Amino acid sequence: MFFLETQSKHQEPIRIMFPKNCIIPGANPLRGARSSSDHSSGATAGVSYAGHTIGPAGDSGQMMPPSQGAFVQASEQQQRFMASTQFGAAGSQSQSTNPFTTEAFQAGMRSFEQGPKEFTQAQWLGIRTVLGGPMEGSLWLARRLAVLRNYELDFIIDNSLSMNQYDGMCNPETGLVMSRIEEAIYRLGNIGDLLSYIPVKGITLRTLSGEHTPVAINCQAPPHEISAQIKSYLEFVNTGPRTTNTPLFTALSTSLEENRNSPNPRIIYVLNDGMPNSGGGPYQVCDLLRTSRCGEKNPVCLIACTGDRESVAWMNDADRIIGNIHVIDDFKSEQQKIKAKHGENFPVTEGFYAMSSLLGAVDDLFDKADENHIYSHNHYQEIMGRPVSQAEYENYQTNARLLQQSSNTNREEDFTRGSSYVRQFMGYR
Repeated sequence: MFFLETQSKHQEPIRIMFPKNCIIPGANPLRGARSSSDHSSGATAGVSYAGHTIGPAGDSGQMMPPSQGAFVQASEQQQRFMASTQFGAAGSQSQSTNPFTTEAFQAGMRSFEQGPKEFTQAQWLGIRTVLGGPMEGSLWLARRLAVLRNYELDFIIDNSLSMNQYDGMCNPETGLVMSRIEEAIYRLGNIGDLLSYIPVKGITLRTLSGEHTPVAINCQAPPHEISAQIKSYLEFVNTGPRTTNTPLFTALSTSLEENRNSPNPRIIYVLNDGMPNSGGGPYQVCDLLRTSRCGEKNPVCLIACTGDRESVAWMNDADRIIGNIHVIDDFKSEQQKIKAKHGENFPVTEGFYAMSSLLGAVDDLFDKADENHIYSHNHYQEIMGRPVSQAEYENYQTNARLLQQSSNTNREEDFTRGSSYVRQFMGYR
């Protein structure tokens, strides 16, 4: 019997049993069939793949770890691959037998399709459905979403006048340029669809101005109702009044105070497009995040709603200086920054962006995506959502290292511009 096991620092090991001699194909129906060269370095038993360990060592059958989406009938390329492995070799099993139709294979498939034990089968199917569409999210990464079960989630949405500026991305459905608030709501709508299948401790939505009563989502409702509740409030924010101030200090203080006596940790998400200017500026906000919270209990994700680097420079400095903070830019800027560090083939999809927004404050894999960091082979496969050959990984490694070496100077320039007074206030010169 084979097993597939995955573990991060946030969750217990997840173990899924597969019958011996069960080959797990690496096909991703969302991306189409891959060439046979993608399978050239299939892992033998006992070798780690994308954060998973396939074992036990000593078994002779070769395996490929499971990929995203529904499994499909073996293609000619897959059959050629199987014929070249020990599984298809003479003496192990007749080559005339199609292992993709055997009872053992189907049993292993059903086990993986049920997903991590932290999710019910229905929840995992919903997560796969959301990420498996145009969002193109890696299901290997999606297993990390299980950590959210331990948290309350509090979303603070900037409803200031500047959020009406039309410098956002194009709406994929209409092709029209969106305003900052429209893009933020579009992103939160995708996140809401995903969260509707994750059994978190609670979800609260509020505006930055505090003029509107915060809404506590009924997380016990069916997924379609949870998603509808979230989108209903987002529509209210979209069409509601705007304010002239950005009272982030007050909104953060309120959220932290609410959670102070709660046994549940709370992740605070702030969607904001500029500097705090009411109740406390960047100095006060940074000091609040540094001294008035337990970082592990109240991690914070600052989601920039603009590509204006000057407006969000204070966020980036806070990210570098204060622990348990994750900053993620608007989608276009984040995509450019990550690809500038890891190459054009790095899949910064809608799905990756949504998971980075949700998990970046508690999962270093996402927090390091826009930094000078070379992912391990396992993590790179997890991000790609498919097996990656040694040759392909080494190509990524070489290109990423060259890109990051060339960007070192730019990074130092970024650190000294825009909000140097924040660094000085925090004791940096």
